[in-house]
Amino acid sequence: MVDQAVVQVRLRRQQRAQADGSKSEETKAEASADGKKINVIAKGFQHQFWKAVEKGAMQAGTDLGVEVTFQGPDNESAIAQQIEYLDATIAQKPTAICFAALDTQASLGFNPDSNGCRHPDYRI
Repeated sequence: MVDQAVVQVRLRRQQRAQADGSKSEETKAEASADGKKINVIAKGFQHQFWKAVEKGAMQAGTDLGVEVTFQGPDNESAIAQQIEYLDATIAQKPTAICFAALDTQASLGFNPDSNGCRHPDYRI
């Protein structure tokens, strides 16, 4: 099911690019030159779902000329490890953060604005 969804998203992306024609190599280079960086913190790599999310995120980063980092704890019970990743990510002040919390209570203090990271955060 995930593979079919990924294929559908890519197909739509290709159709838009063909119709629009505005995503030239120059535009991709400009995005890369802007230093845009997206950090993705997943729940781990134990399940095929997160492996598919990583693959899609990395491909999207390549397609758009954006640096993407993808990390997750060793397993889905390593809550402290995930929170350490989150704290380190906030300190890096990326363009955006995508975060899938293992424990919503442990991550309640997650506030990128509190550390000067005034960029979007997306919670999965």
